[in-house]
Amino acid sequence: MKNRMTELLGVKYPIVQVPMSEFRHALDLYFGGDMEASIALSGQVAGRIDRVKPVAQVIAETAAEFEACVADLTARDGRESAPA
Repeated sequence: MKNRMTELLGVKYPIVQVPMSEFRHALDLYFGGDMEASIALSGQVAGRIDRVKPVAQVIAETAAEFEACVADLTARDGRESAPA
């Protein structure tokens, strides 16, 4: 189905408006893990996903970034190590 928006954006598939009632069980989806409870929103961040990584790699990268941030903040504060 073509409409003005699909023509303007040049998309293959139609843009469908979903009634808000479809989101009434969003908490079950996001916090209960029920993937059939509601529509999962991905928004603009979906365009930033360029690959799928193993969970262990994501955790290792996140921990390394955290440690780098703590080291940077500690250096800015003038202390030699972060408080425990």
